[in-house]
Amino acid sequence: LDLIVGANYRRYSLNSEGTLFLLDNGEEVGWAEYGAFVQASKALADDKIKLSGSVRYDKNENFAGQLSPRVSAVFSPSLNHNIRASFQKGFRNPTAQDQFIDLDVVVRRLVGSSDLGIAKYNLKGNPAYTWQSVQSAKASGNEGDLVAYDFQEFKTEKISTWEVGYKGQLFDRLFIDSYYYYSSYSDFIAEVLLVQSTSNNASDLVGGGLSQEYGFDINATGNVTSHGWAIGGDYSIGKGWHAGGNISFNKLLSEDDLVKQGFRSAYNTPEYKTNFTVSNRNIIKNFGFSAAVKWQDAFKWESAFSQIAGNVVPSFVTVDAQVSYKLSSLKSMIKVGGSNILNERYVTSFGNPNIGALYYVSV
Repeated sequence: LDLIVGANYRRYSLNSEGTLFLLDNGEEVGWAEYGAFVQASKALADDKIKLSGSVRYDKNENFAGQLSPRVSAVFSPSLNHNIRASFQKGFRNPTAQDQFIDLDVVVRRLVGSSDLGIAKYNLKGNPAYTWQSVQSAKASGNEGDLVAYDFQEFKTEKISTWEVGYKGQLFDRLFIDSYYYYSSYSDFIAEVLLVQSTSNNASDLVGGGLSQEYGFDINATGNVTSHGWAIGGDYSIGKGWHAGGNISFNKLLSEDDLVKQGFRSAYNTPEYKTNFTVSNRNIIKNFGFSAAVKWQDAFKWESAFSQIAGNVVPSFVTVDAQVSYKLSSLKSMIKVGGSNILNERYVTSFGNPNIGALYYVSV
């Protein structure tokens, strides 16, 4: 039996010099977290079956402790074929910004979901209403349509994931690696938009009076699910030539349910991404070559700085290429190449700069 154990301790001390985070008695906050784990693995049936299991415990002083178990099995009927399956539970503590941000982004104020933020802006004494109910009340003129937000304990996000996969070599030339996963989240962290009357009079919201909007992170109710798959391969063509590629798919299945609840998922993941490569380390004596074409699907980007409906990050295609020359006498390699050599400008998230070409020479 192979056994591994470990532990960690980490201390956070926020220091934005008062520009980004909530203050507690005039000071930015700090907190500690610690964890420990044990992992065991065992080979059976002449190494054809490999079992492993692990569990770790983590405690953040701001949240309840979490157990993260994982079990997996790999079945290898032959040397070149491997079938794997696993189940694991994980968690995500709210980030420093989730808990303690205090920032005006013009369209609304982002407020951390700690008691400090709720108290500073009196979100209970001067009720904050859901954005959707404010729009309904304005349309109907009925103050009774307003729904005051019920603040609950902010919790750690949890996830359970099942995965199956295959990795193997076929026909002595083709290497394949593939997987499928299904994930279920509970206490999914999402942002809700709240509206508060600046006069502490709810009727002013109906009549279009002055108001303040807040972006507030909360735990979505129910389960949120996602799934995805990927397959990649590398084919040996012969005479040193290799061709390969991969394609992946990821989708948040509960997107519509979150929107109906008034949440923004900020999943920010393209459904499809793919890469295709071709290479030869020795086309002719000492000369090598490689090229890759990458494509990414368009997707909706949601963040603290985007609007309610989100912003679309366009799809893009890039080409990378490189040639190399081996100087055997100097035991050296000269490489000339570039990323995105056609200089097709693209972005990977809303608000980021455009990315262009990068050309390089290396020895």
